[in-house]
Amino acid sequence: MNFNLPHHVRNITLTKSNALLPLYEAVVNSFHAISERPGAGRIEVVVDRDRSQATLAPTGPEPIERFEVIDDGIGFTEEHLESFKTASSSKKAPVGGKGVGRFLWLKAFDRVNVISVYQDKDLFFERRFTFEADDQGVHAEPPAPTDQSAHRTVVILQGFKNPYRDSARHTLDILARKILGHCLIYFMAPRCPTVVVRDEADSISLNDIFNQEVKSRSKRRPFSVKDHTFEVSNFSVYSSGEHLIHLCADEREVNYVKLVEAMPELATGRLRDNQGRLFHIASYVTGSYLDDNVSKDRTDFGFEEEAPLWESLQKSELTGAVARVVRDDFGEEIDHVAQENMAGLRSFIEDNPEFRILNSHPEELRGIPSGGSKEKLRLELYKAKNRVRESIRALGNELLERQPDTLDESHEYESRFVSFVSELNELGKSELANYVIHRRVVLDLLRKAVRRTPTGKYQLEEAVHRLVFPLRATSDSVEFEQQNLWILDERLAFHRYLASDKPLKSVENGEFDSLKRPDLLIFNKPHAFAEDLYPIQSVVMVEFKRPMRNDYSEDENPVSQVYGYIRDIRAGKVVTYDGRPIDVKESTPFHVWVVCDLTKRARDMAEEYGFRDTPDGVGMFHLHPNFNAYIELIPFEKMVDDAEKRNRILFETLNLPS
Repeated sequence: MNFNLPHHVRNITLTKSNALLPLYEAVVNSFHAISERPGAGRIEVVVDRDRSQATLAPTGPEPIERFEVIDDGIGFTEEHLESFKTASSSKKAPVGGKGVGRFLWLKAFDRVNVISVYQDKDLFFERRFTFEADDQGVHAEPPAPTDQSAHRTVVILQGFKNPYRDSARHTLDILARKILGHCLIYFMAPRCPTVVVRDEADSISLNDIFNQEVKSRSKRRPFSVKDHTFEVSNFSVYSSGEHLIHLCADEREVNYVKLVEAMPELATGRLRDNQGRLFHIASYVTGSYLDDNVSKDRTDFGFEEEAPLWESLQKSELTGAVARVVRDDFGEEIDHVAQENMAGLRSFIEDNPEFRILNSHPEELRGIPSGGSKEKLRLELYKAKNRVRESIRALGNELLERQPDTLDESHEYESRFVSFVSELNELGKSELANYVIHRRVVLDLLRKAVRRTPTGKYQLEEAVHRLVFPLRATSDSVEFEQQNLWILDERLAFHRYLASDKPLKSVENGEFDSLKRPDLLIFNKPHAFAEDLYPIQSVVMVEFKRPMRNDYSEDENPVSQVYGYIRDIRAGKVVTYDGRPIDVKESTPFHVWVVCDLTKRARDMAEEYGFRDTPDGVGMFHLHPNFNAYIELIPFEKMVDDAEKRNRILFETLNLPS
């Protein structure tokens, strides 16, 4: 060869995912050789594995050491050998040969040995040569006459290199199907050769797989994209696999595109024919435009996912056109599986009303399979809902920025505004449903937290506290959705400042000499438009005790602890972050909840302070006139029961258990 072959081979790009591409090139060469000789018609692919590790524990099929590709085609005549030795030969240009496929052999294999019996006039000759990545390239012996009278060419791809060898560690069945998939278009021909893949243990006919598992759905159908003409052949493939568009150049596959990119409804999986058999779609696209624009190494067409394909043609335009032809051929099956999938999605949404807005956006549901785990489905629906939320927000911003200037424009604007409000209301309902479900879950968890565990013990008060409000946090650092103050009272959501389980001396809006730590300390706003803490309208405190606790000491008396908190606040020890005293007047009321079960010890201690039973007889309360404080002792079960009663109408509206 009259060029730097080692340098050329080093510069070839061959990814691990294309590890079998050199083998495919050898098989395609055999198809071409057979097409040049009338009467030819057999190709064999022999797989030779490395058995040196066979005695070890099996880890899958043994690695492949070499391939032999055998055919009865025209063989390496003088003309064909001269073409082989010429870089970028045009010998096979009429059948799409670029003259570069053989260099892929040396990228993935140490060397290639060729033995070819061919006919020259009335005599048969045998030619042998080796192809290696050195300065000479082809090491050929002179052809010799032979007694053999049958055409036979053997191409031996010897010494499979890593990482390609590891990447191509497949079973014989998988190898056979991969070769068939790459060369499927040749099997459509009326006189397709017999193709067999074998190793020392088994033999597989690709023709049998094609006849049994591949059904041509239509003959080649022409279509056009931007004045470029293509043809597509659609197949039903009765084996596991994805729906794919195979892009071909010169009658052989180059790469593929997932059909689901153009038809999201196919994300649900394989289809069923009228006999109930599962299959996937394989679409093979050909055309002069693809032939002319394939890369030299025949691995790509040089387009990015969303970039122009070539010149003004984009990949999405090509695959979109293919999808329209696919729908013509498989529309009934696609519609059937899409309807089944949509029914499954709508059933799930019915039980999960936070996603109901998606019922008005079926385009967002088309690509979401209803099968699989509920967790994965929920995640996909959340993503779809977020896309809808963003589109509604974008529409709202557009309406605000482009208000009408004329009466004619105002009619269109009004129509779009009405549509926007309708969408916004649906989104609001969905968000509200999500929040109501959140409340149902919180109450279920809360009820479990206040009951005895299987070990016979009760949860610590922290378990309940966390469900109401995060520990050691403030309202400035906690999102609204994490605050479940509604468990106690809906009005607690409208507060100026809240500190949860922080020592009083470290509360950010003030300092205390005391190390006492109320579980929740809430400063309420004086009115809706207040900007600071003056004057304080009311102070709310919440204290949690362990469920069913009956061992309070005098120092742990929950009532005396509460009075201690109030004394510290009324004593003026609290200051704002800028050092000014917080204005707690004599008239400022305190509302205190002590969440504790009224065991005998707790009830006795409360009665000593003058507490009385609430009207329902479940809790106890006391109004302290000197402190202007209302203190209520509320058992855990009562707290949960009251919260459920307040939310019952919301749960029933969504058909949730109440």
